[in-house]
Amino acid sequence: MQVGKHYYFADGARAFTDRGGRLTTPSENTEVIRSLVAIAESRGWSEITVRGTERFRKDAWLAARLAGLKVRGFRPTEFEQAHLVRSLSREGGR
Repeated sequence: MQVGKHYYFADGARAFTDRGGRLTTPSENTEVIRSLVAIAESRGWSEITVRGTERFRKDAWLAARLAGLKVRGFRPTEFEQAHLVRSLSREGGR
């Protein structure tokens, strides 16, 4: 549900806020992260900056990189980089 620039889950918890040039969320929900990346992609953004918990930044980095976006604010480990490469190669094989 949307109220102004705020979007909410059915239970009333805030999912995210759309400030036009900036999207924010208090959530670490994977679907919310994917949705925010999809919004960024649909707006033609080529790069995003992530802030928040380590888990949020890691999940947002992965979702954004899979979508082809550059990411600032998270430095992946070698393992995470390898996971990205594997995921991209699997998607390319479809």
